[in-house]
Amino acid sequence: MKMNNRKSTEGTHSYQDPLIVYASRPIHNEAQYDVAVAQMNELIDQEDLTESEHDLLTLIGTLIMAYEDKHYPDDQFELR
Repeated sequence: MKMNNRKSTEGTHSYQDPLIVYASRPIHNEAQYDVAVAQMNELIDQEDLTESEHDLLTLIGTLIMAYEDKHYPDDQFELR
């Protein structure tokens, strides 16, 4: 799910542009979790994220954390 159709100027991006490609939704199962992790990794690997892509990365990370909190509670750790 690469974002090959990125627009050439930052000002023309909207928050919905990356959502069209990634279609983030709540994660309900392992297959969806795996897709979300792959999407997050793809965004992390991009060099120059737009503001919208940064927002999307935050959204996907939040969805992943919510799924992990519910399904892997024993794997929790505290940040110090």
